[in-house]
Amino acid sequence: MPKHVLPQQESLFWPKLLFIFVIVGVVLTVVFVAYRRVPPNKPAIDNESTKAAIPKAVTEPAETIMTVIDLPRLAFAPQNSVSQALGKPVRVKAGVSMTTWREGVILDVTYHKADCTFLDGRLAAIEYRFAKLPQNVGDALVSTGFPRNALPSTPPYFAMYSNNRKYSNPIRCCGGLLFHNVSIIEDFTHIWVAFANVNLHFSEWPQETKDAWQLAGGPKLSLNPLDWPIEAKPRVKAAR
Repeated sequence: MPKHVLPQQESLFWPKLLFIFVIVGVVLTVVFVAYRRVPPNKPAIDNESTKAAIPKAVTEPAETIMTVIDLPRLAFAPQNSVSQALGKPVRVKAGVSMTTWREGVILDVTYHKADCTFLDGRLAAIEYRFAKLPQNVGDALVSTGFPRNALPSTPPYFAMYSNNRKYSNPIRCCGGLLFHNVSIIEDFTHIWVAFANVNLHFSEWPQETKDAWQLAGGPKLSLNPLDWPIEAKPRVKAAR
């Protein structure tokens, strides 16, 4: 024991030294942790500027197919309404039925864009010719007022109502309409729509078709020509 260190002082020396080491260790730990939390000296980043700098993916807008003519809305429309949609008739002639009887006057009216069949002055069928050929069956349907998936996407693009359910696959859409026939030729030059079969008696039409005829204001159909509307009698006349 050094002579200058008293016994009482020697007993306090080692605890003090240990205490000093503990304090130094705590201080070093605090400094180290604080240093780890301080980020490197980098310029502040503006989040909005960063978002603006990131290029966005460029997507080409999908082509919008416009409805050129709404054929379902012309179901059983009077001839003057059809002419407003298609223009002045090119030719009007008496229609021919596949049966030996008629329940009303049948007229075949030719327009620049379509051929129409009228039953007692109401549109019963139309063959509409596309001015711009659609790319596919979906575009053809949308451009004429039908839902895009109303017909199969592969040929034949055909849907028809039949009393035989095995062969019946009609289109039902557009406010409860049931179409007798809707077909699109494979080269997409035209679409043919029959709202009703004029070769069937009115009583043989599906209930949905009869309801649509009456809702459109179609006259009562009869086998007796005396019951036919006077203004709906056949007129064989070439339009000028």
